[in-house]
Amino acid sequence: MLLLACSMSFAQHLRGNDINLRNYDEQKLHYGFVLGLNFSRFHFQPQGRYATSDTIVQAKISPGFALGLLGALHLNPWWEMRLAPTASFNERVLEYTSLSSGNKVNKLVEATYIDLPLLFRFKSSRRGNARMFMLIGASASFALSRKVEEQDLVRVKPFDVAIEFGFGMEKFFPMFKFAPELRFSQGIMNVLEQDGNAYSGQLKALYNQRVSLYFFFE
Repeated sequence: MLLLACSMSFAQHLRGNDINLRNYDEQKLHYGFVLGLNFSRFHFQPQGRYATSDTIVQAKISPGFALGLLGALHLNPWWEMRLAPTASFNERVLEYTSLSSGNKVNKLVEATYIDLPLLFRFKSSRRGNARMFMLIGASASFALSRKVEEQDLVRVKPFDVAIEFGFGMEKFFPMFKFAPELRFSQGIMNVLEQDGNAYSGQLKALYNQRVSLYFFFE
């Protein structure tokens, strides 16, 4: 029994010594950077005449990537407010298929955005060097560059607002905290610029949708 008690005491001592960044949550502000992969698409509403049209429109999912900086403000042991200005490189594809001929035309909408997400992260209790979290918030996006040289291109507005939510895990290492995060984004503004060409004329509204996998280093 004495040997067992000594062994348990020694094991607890080792676990205590293995706690990384022990005073991390006592700091009010944290900074870091973020890398991310994303998959984007449009959610569209067709015009009323679309039901009698010879053309079928489909929104395709396209990959992209993002990188940015992070500032986090700890509000209390459970909540923190996070601002992460991010450069996001995205493309979205609308596929137009003619029912009569079977021909398919892809309209690619490319843009580089600056995203300004303001998020609130709810954290679980820390278990050793890890804990889970959930988040919710909103993001404003500003287009830095858009492809506009084609006359029949589907054009989008340079500004959008999205609701964002997700979850992830924080892992504490001796020198930094690593946090993978899965985030879902739903645009709430109609970003379609209606110019009446053959492609945008079949659409009533376009909304951005995105699923992102972010990797935070703090």
